[in-house]
Amino acid sequence: MSGPTSNPDWNKSGSPAYGTFPQSPTNLHATFSNGSNDSTAILSCNGDEELSPTRRPSPQRQPSRHIEFRKYLKRPYQETQRTLSDALRSAKSRQEQETLLPEEDYAGSDGCFNGQGQPAVARAAGTNTENSYQTYFNIHRIRRLILAVIEDPYTVDQLREPRMNVLIVKPLVDRLYDEDDISIVYCLLVNRMQFLRDQQFQQHHQTVDLTRANLCELVAMKILRRHDEESTGKAGLLLLAQILVAPFQPFQGAPEERCPPRHASEYQGQGDNEGKLTALEVAIVSESKVLLSGSASQKVIDAIYRGRIVYTPTTFMDIIPDHYKYKPISLYDPRKAPVLNQYRLMVPRTRNMIEVVQFLILLALFCWCMSARKDHYLTWPELIFMVYGGGWVLDELTSCLEHGWEVHTQELWAFLDVTFSGIYIIYVWMRFHGWLTGQDETGRQALDVLTVASPILFPRIAFNLMPENMLFIALRAMVKEFTALSLIAVWCFGGFLLALKWLSISNPAVGYEESPNSITISKWMLWIWFGLDGTGIDEAPRFHEILGPTLMVIYAFLGNTLFLTVLVSILSNTFSKIAADATAEIQFRRAVLTFEGVKSDSLFAYRPPFNLLAFVILLPLKFILSPRWFHKINITAIRALNFPILLFITYYERRSLWKPVRQLNVNGPGPSKRTTFGFWHSWKQLSPHADLQAVFEEEPPPDVVMRIEEEDDLEDAILENSFAPTGAAGTRSPNPNPNETRLLPSRTCTPGNCFIASTITDTMSSLQNYPLPSQSSLAKQFVGKRLEDLATPAVVLDRAPIRRNCDSMLQVCKQLGVGFRAHVKSHKTLELSKLQVGDEAGKYGAANFIVSTIMEAEHLAPLVKEEQGKGRESSILYGVPVPQSGIPRLISLAEELQPRSISIIIDNQDAFLKLVEKLSASASQIELGIFIKIDTGYQRAGVKTTSPTFPSLVETIVSRTQESGSKCFFQGFYSHFGHSYAGSSESDAANGLIEELVGLEAAAQAVPANFNRKLVLSVGATPTATAAQNMLSGSSPRVREFQTVLLRLQKKHAVELHAGVYPLLDCQQVATHARPPTSSSEATSAFQPLSKSNIGIRMLLEVTSVYNERSKPEALVSAGSLAMGREPCKSYPGWGIVTPDLGNASTKHVYDEQQSETGWIVGRISQEHGILTWEGDRAECNNLTIGDKVMVWPNHACVAGAGFGWYLVVDSDEGGETVVDVWVRWRGW
Repeated sequence: MSGPTSNPDWNKSGSPAYGTFPQSPTNLHATFSNGSNDSTAILSCNGDEELSPTRRPSPQRQPSRHIEFRKYLKRPYQETQRTLSDALRSAKSRQEQETLLPEEDYAGSDGCFNGQGQPAVARAAGTNTENSYQTYFNIHRIRRLILAVIEDPYTVDQLREPRMNVLIVKPLVDRLYDEDDISIVYCLLVNRMQFLRDQQFQQHHQTVDLTRANLCELVAMKILRRHDEESTGKAGLLLLAQILVAPFQPFQGAPEERCPPRHASEYQGQGDNEGKLTALEVAIVSESKVLLSGSASQKVIDAIYRGRIVYTPTTFMDIIPDHYKYKPISLYDPRKAPVLNQYRLMVPRTRNMIEVVQFLILLALFCWCMSARKDHYLTWPELIFMVYGGGWVLDELTSCLEHGWEVHTQELWAFLDVTFSGIYIIYVWMRFHGWLTGQDETGRQALDVLTVASPILFPRIAFNLMPENMLFIALRAMVKEFTALSLIAVWCFGGFLLALKWLSISNPAVGYEESPNSITISKWMLWIWFGLDGTGIDEAPRFHEILGPTLMVIYAFLGNTLFLTVLVSILSNTFSKIAADATAEIQFRRAVLTFEGVKSDSLFAYRPPFNLLAFVILLPLKFILSPRWFHKINITAIRALNFPILLFITYYERRSLWKPVRQLNVNGPGPSKRTTFGFWHSWKQLSPHADLQAVFEEEPPPDVVMRIEEEDDLEDAILENSFAPTGAAGTRSPNPNPNETRLLPSRTCTPGNCFIASTITDTMSSLQNYPLPSQSSLAKQFVGKRLEDLATPAVVLDRAPIRRNCDSMLQVCKQLGVGFRAHVKSHKTLELSKLQVGDEAGKYGAANFIVSTIMEAEHLAPLVKEEQGKGRESSILYGVPVPQSGIPRLISLAEELQPRSISIIIDNQDAFLKLVEKLSASASQIELGIFIKIDTGYQRAGVKTTSPTFPSLVETIVSRTQESGSKCFFQGFYSHFGHSYAGSSESDAANGLIEELVGLEAAAQAVPANFNRKLVLSVGATPTATAAQNMLSGSSPRVREFQTVLLRLQKKHAVELHAGVYPLLDCQQVATHARPPTSSSEATSAFQPLSKSNIGIRMLLEVTSVYNERSKPEALVSAGSLAMGREPCKSYPGWGIVTPDLGNASTKHVYDEQQSETGWIVGRISQEHGILTWEGDRAECNNLTIGDKVMVWPNHACVAGAGFGWYLVVDSDEGGETVVDVWVRWRGW
């Protein structure tokens, strides 16, 4: 059973996600059939009405015919689920984002298109829109939210569970998502970094801080995905790119006193972007692999890697910066870009291929150098290698400075490059030192040091060629852990080395000179460690006859056996973790490669060894020339040195950077005439499977596309709204005729199961009702089943006490001569609403109702109309001050009923005046009844008669309702004595009832004398209405006082009682003792005493575990606060009382029954489970067993039923152990 969404205002804001589409001008019609839950609705498109609300068009999307479903037919809990149309639109958007830019899109002379027609401009002239975002405010706001919602540790898998998504993740996404603020993802990742930092330094909060960090990443991923879903096409791709690679500064928007002093570097010339970071960089540093592996992130990363998206990156430090021109985040059109575009050398894909070639050259030169090695003088191969290697090492150093050490070392092969750079620097220093000092041995050793680079360089090429291989990805992490663990072991085993050395020194049998030195002992220990040799154990007596062998054996166990076992276990665990999430690891490394590949420093445009020349020449020029002239000289040199490469890049990208638009077949009917010839096409035709590929080479004809779209739209509408076509009218068949009307099944507008799709006007299109399940299908599933055989948890109603409770209330109202108004908010069902008002108009009078939501009124409307059709007076009162946004719905509802059938509550003059204004603006000819709500002490809603605003409120309402043409009429006063629930005796309930009557009598005296209609005084709550049954007999002073007040009021006014929980009752109601047992001295009623046997609602639970060994016997049951509620009861310390039904719990002892405090109760409760505890003597406990079904009386019936979609009904007059009916519960607001 599905519950309501966690956010009741799930679409009040009119999010752009719910766009509209133009339609053909045809109205909506519906035909209903009586007595069935299925009917036929003829739906077609209307140009003025909103279509499928989950659709958001791309700017290029053309109007299309499809089935319409009103908003009030939607399920809010499905708003975040992907539907068939969502998937199709997403696929179409991806295809559009990967195809060539349209010719009409403006791209500047540099080939850049940013949606605003802004080409690259000089840095000083560029505008930085990112400065307008309040990142400082957002960062601290997010931190407060995350700290508030997470107080316990959860794993990532737990955070991604549906329940956590509904309760925590989705509300955070809804709150933080802002389509106009692209800094939210950055701010979430900044908070993730801080929580990870807190994890390291606050050990007592370690797991909680890790959970908070993971939640930040998860919310960031979902917000980014929502941006992706709501912005399609190339505009959506640009938006995602701005979110991930636009630069932000954490102190943006902070007060001046909070901003740290900053000094922009004139040399670097980054302007406002200096010191800023992008969300992508923060994600890499914080290792946000979930975010980076998401489809939205990968879409941007792939576009940046290929060069479809270009931008000027922010950097930590450039050696030769050239930031004269600033490129905003743009799409790149190679057709309009210059032929020699030096910026294309900085594209990650191009840069990666160039780096591979550079490394292959380095490896070849290294092999040449070592094979032609001469120890005492420089050879030409060594000299060439030395120069080229110097350029390569300079390139590596520049990479480290570009984005910082932390980002650079995330590359798989970074540790190899850094190691080689260190070896190369040592080699060059030793070689030149030996040459300058004439020390040939030093020069020879320099080449020996260079030889060590061989095991570094050869694996490096494998990393380049297979960067996504799992072995290399895992190897990096395992080498890191292996190194750390080995260093720890050496540190710890150093104690054994010292002990053995000191023992050998102090051993008198071995002289000092004969004792083994530290190197020898270390060698023996190393052999034992690797299991190569046992010399250390043989020589151990030389240290000490006893302690020497003992230490060596202990070391052998720890160093060889234990350490290797631990090492293998840790490395195996590391590999299994990485392999389990291989996709995220691979995509994270791809993100690192892409981010590192977008270069800014001009040195990267010069291939080794020309970068050495550029470093020597351009670096001094940077301090001499103006930025403009330096830029000119720089790009001229780059184009000259890379002329062939730039030509090849331009040729390739103009043909292959973007996917070509798939062409339609323009050859007419019949087989397609291929336009692709040549050897390759002919070779493919030799394959027996050639047609499997050929079928996708051209777009289908327009008529086929139209049929496909119509089929998909209809199928999507059926899937979204869970309507299964049945019968002739509901059968769906292909409809190639675009002008033919389609048939679609719709809900029948029967009492209690109506969406008012045909009868309510267009103002009702904003209804947010939930579609109800079919009562007939539920009856087939459950009726006839025993309670013991039902799945748990379930809510069970007993029809017998419910019917008695309803009949008792109607009888007492009839005998007292007062009206009755039934509140339906507790149960929200049609069947129980009928029982509350009875089915005999002459016997029980009017069928009047109170509701707390407009949804309840809409479901009651058919029943009211039915009763009015029988000639019985029937009306609906909205029992709380109505929201202004709901008034149009009530007006539409009133139009469908007899005049004066809808009344509302007013307790504020401004609210009344706004109501009058809305009614005057409406073309509807209706009259709404007005009740003034009086606060008789509950202080929830209402106005006190002693308030200075009360007289003017009454005067305004009376005068305005008596005006000619008024669309409202003054009906009377209303009071809800809600604090009667706090009573604990008959006197408390009776006093509350009398207090209400006296309070409304005082209110009626404020009505001007010229008002000549009889007022309705509506009083009650379940305890006070129940106490009215005590007033029919007895002669106590309170009974006489009640009768006196009632008779006095009935002379001038109409008195009515209202109540809602009384049919079901619950532990709270029984605790009020509003109708006490006859043994009580307060009992004055001839009616049945109010006890737990009158309760008509019970929860069916299952025992899932038992704990008889605890101080009190306890059992775990399969329901918690979401099923039973968390309302306390003043009569006992628990959340529910186990009944004697089903015989599994104690039939002898029932807690609180007949003043007993022995029995099973729900002693503790959590979200999805509860703990039954035995109260009383342990010897009398009837131990429960796993699998036992038990029934529980809830504390509060209204809350206990709220989480279920239907009630299973039994009848204790017919045995009470078998389901006899199913009552569907209304849902929504």
